[in-house]
Amino acid sequence: MRNCRFCFLHIISVLYLFSCVKRPGADDFSGNICRTLIVYLAGDNNLSHEVKSKISALHAGFVKSDYERNRLVVFADYSSAESELLEITSDGIVTLKKYGDLNSSDPDVLKDVIGEIFSMYKSDSYGFLCFSHATGWLPPGAFSDPEGYAASTRSLFMDGSDEMEFADFSEAVRLPDGSKYDFMIFEMCHMAGIEVAYSLRNVSRNMIASSAEIVSPGFVEIYEDELYRLFSDIFDLKGFAEAYFAHCDGQSGARRSATVSVLDLDKIGLLARETGNIVKNGKYLISDPDGIQHFDRNMIHMFFDLREYLLAVTGGNIASLETFDELMKEVVLYAAATPSFMSGYPYSFRINYHSGLTVYIMQPQFSVLNEDYRKTGFFMDNLE
Repeated sequence: MRNCRFCFLHIISVLYLFSCVKRPGADDFSGNICRTLIVYLAGDNNLSHEVKSKISALHAGFVKSDYERNRLVVFADYSSAESELLEITSDGIVTLKKYGDLNSSDPDVLKDVIGEIFSMYKSDSYGFLCFSHATGWLPPGAFSDPEGYAASTRSLFMDGSDEMEFADFSEAVRLPDGSKYDFMIFEMCHMAGIEVAYSLRNVSRNMIASSAEIVSPGFVEIYEDELYRLFSDIFDLKGFAEAYFAHCDGQSGARRSATVSVLDLDKIGLLARETGNIVKNGKYLISDPDGIQHFDRNMIHMFFDLREYLLAVTGGNIASLETFDELMKEVVLYAAATPSFMSGYPYSFRINYHSGLTVYIMQPQFSVLNEDYRKTGFFMDNLE
């Protein structure tokens, strides 16, 4: 087997591709592992039935990838079986470790699993893919009860009734040597928020996420034919996202429901700063944001389109968004949305506009949630 060749990225402005290059700060590596993809399937909840199918689909895709020079390692947690660590190989699925009953929503568990994989698979590049419930930056319980968080549901990595705070996730998911993942992929709902992207800017260089929900079965139906894009020397996040969207857009009825974004997190800091500049010169608290495009199916809304929000802040002054729009072109490398979401189901909605990033809008009736929002890194660094 050959050592991992380092490839120079070219025509990036046309293809939006990313190179498998040596990670800054990494020790010299003369082995043959180019990229290790860490997959974290937190399925000890009502999504448990999807975990096995995702593992099978990942295996079907990996055998069509450059499996000799790359590694695919999966942590899987189920509601009816003990957690396990698996390596997916061209010959089959190898069980590396049985954990017994543990809490996959515990940040210490996430940190330990990543540390264990990192110590076992020294690679020139790392990617991270995760699956479970999620509601972006929101604290546990806020999605269903933003006034008091009484009913805890659909936060990050639900395990039984336990959930992970997003702030804890952004710390626990880091690589042990302090280097960045080349990409993170969220097969989880509502993770394309500017708050999420800003928090992960020092954790990963790029990410794929959805403004709205990820409708079951998520990426399962594209893994077999498209997973290879994540293991190419020049990894192709845009191509992977395009394939997912094309598959969803080709469905009918409620199954034709998808949003997807590819984001460059190295540029998100500049965009966040410009967002703050615009907001400070406008009106942040909006008592009635119903006219702004939202991406959640609920009586009340927590996830709004970032650009439409800023248009409201500026009173529709498009000229004031000139710098913002230029930065958005550098950050949002790809964004797509179907015309509607979950048509025929309760709280379905039209998607008239999708910039690729969402934002929380502080509303006067949500005083508790607003206070928590003021503690996020995005708010403290850019909006205070």
